[in-house]
Formats: sequence, structure tokens, C-alpha cells
Amino acid sequence: MAIIEIKELCKTYGKDEEAVIANDKINLTVNKGEFLALIGLNGAGKTTLIRMLSGILEPDKGSIYMFGKGYAHDEKYIKSNIGVVLGGGEHSLYGKLSGMENMEFFGSFYNLSKKEIRRRSDDIFNALGLSDKKNAKVETYSMGMKQKMLVAKALLHDPEILILDEPCNGIDVITNLEIKKLLRELNENGKTIILTTHNLNDAEDLCSTVCILQEGKIVTKGTFEDVYKPYYSDINIELKVRNKLATDIIYELEENEALSDVVEKHIDDCFEYNFVFKLSAENAIATIINQVNPVNLISIAEKKLTLEHLIKSLIQKEKK
Repeated sequence: MAIIEIKELCKTYGKDEEAVIANDKINLTVNKGEFLALIGLNGAGKTTLIRMLSGILEPDKGSIYMFGKGYAHDEKYIKSNIGVVLGGGEHSLYGKLSGMENMEFFGSFYNLSKKEIRRRSDDIFNALGLSDKKNAKVETYSMGMKQKMLVAKALLHDPEILILDEPCNGIDVITNLEIKKLLRELNENGKTIILTTHNLNDAEDLCSTVCILQEGKIVTKGTFEDVYKPYYSDINIELKVRNKLATDIIYELEENEALSDVVEKHIDDCFEYNFVFKLSAENAIATIINQVNPVNLISIAEKKLTLEHLIKSLIQKEKK
């Protein structure tokens, strides 16, 4: 059952020649209990979409319905049933107040009693490992603890939908694991979650579906299985070389009818190429080796295509 329906959503910043299209006719349905990863390169339109879903920005065109209701007539109802964590949101916390005092302040907006706020806060603090610091001033918290507080604040009123914009950005590994554990449990208990992240491992670990944005448009949306499906029957050869391959070598390889895709990535002191061949390809590794100078070669092997490679592949195709 759909809990969020987005139709022909558009948002543009600036006017005339300086206009930048952030979201271009976005159509998206999110079902109740879904855990959606919203991913893409910087400037793809993820944060703009999140801010419109949260009611912070108004769309230029199109519509957003949550719980079958729109912001125009039911803003109070929608906002009382969603929890939001935005990037840079630590500025919405009050540093001179303790963690519990922050929860009491924000909880009052939802007409929760002080007793109920404290009960819920204790449960959330315990789940996030913040119990020992709940009475300390937030200004003494580390970055990771502030991120946990933002998640705690968003969960206080037990929203049906949780909208998270980079909730694990800039935090340590342990904090990341703690937040991920809580999000996984919340989703398993039926909460609908939308997550934007640049950490693709987190997306694959947590989410049931993925929506990839590029230049304000949806490139693809579906379960990870659906998104990967076109590549399941392919052979992916990962090549690492010291220096970038010459253009004529790439052209020569692309002449091979069995080669369906090439994805390039620059990694610190080397270049990585993923050559995706059809299953019918013969001697795929040998085909590449014959074009590479042995002195330039670092490694070559058959590897599973990662989400990062898939995103690059989809975006490259979109640009052609």
C-alpha cells in the first residue's frame, strides 16, 4: 500500500539563464514499510526532494501526498506523523540544554506529557547508547553524539515515516553501526524509512529498494534485485592499471560485440576499469590483457559488479 505518492514534482532555483533545475518531473511511489535508499552524485537533487517531502520547500509544480493527504490542507497532520533528520541539522539542537531537556522541549510540540517524553526518551537514548550523556549539555557532545540526538529527536513522537538526509555523515564506525542497528530494527517493526547516503555499503546493508537520481531525474527505481537484474548474467572483469588507458585501447575493446559496458574510476595511485561482457563472451580476460602493456598492469580478475559501478554505468548511459 502506497504511503507516499509523488507526481510530476518540479523544483527550480533561480530564473532565466541562471535557472538550475533541481527536480525535473519526479514520479515516485513509496509503500508502507519500505526502506528506500535515495542515492546519486552531488547535485543530483536528493536534498531538494527530501526538503520538499519534509514540507520545508514548496514544489514549483507537481504534488506530494503522504498518508493520502497533501501539505496544502493537511500540513499539521503530515508533520505530526513524519520524523526528519537533515544534513547540518545539529544547529537545530540547543547546546546549553541537556539531551533530555532538548527532548522535553521538542516533545512539547507534539502535545506529549513530560512523563511520556521521559519514558520515550529513555528508550531511544538506551537504543542509541546515549543514556550516560542524557543529562549533559549538548554543546559537550561529539559530532557522533549530536547525530544520535538528531535521530532521537526525530523518533520522539513515534512517526510512521522517517526521512533521513545523510544521518551517518562524518561519524565514526561504532556510531554508524549503532544508528544502522536502530534503523534496521525500526524498519523490521514496520516503520517506513527514506535514506539519502553517499555510503553505498549502508544503502545495500539497510535498504529494500533503491532510487537513483541524476540531474534532477530518476534514472532507475526498484528493488536491488531488479536494479541489478540486467547485470546478473554478465561477466564483470575488474582491471587495475598504473596509468590511464589510452583512448584508442578503449575504442578497440568497445568494438568487441560481447562488451556491453565500460566503467572507469580513478583511485589514488591507480585507475580501475570494469569491463562488463555478455555471458556469451569468450576469453574475456585474455581480450583485455592483449590490449594492456604488462608494465602498466596491476591486477585483473572477474568480480561482482558493485552498486557504485552500477550507478556510474547508469549515469554514463543517461548522459550519452
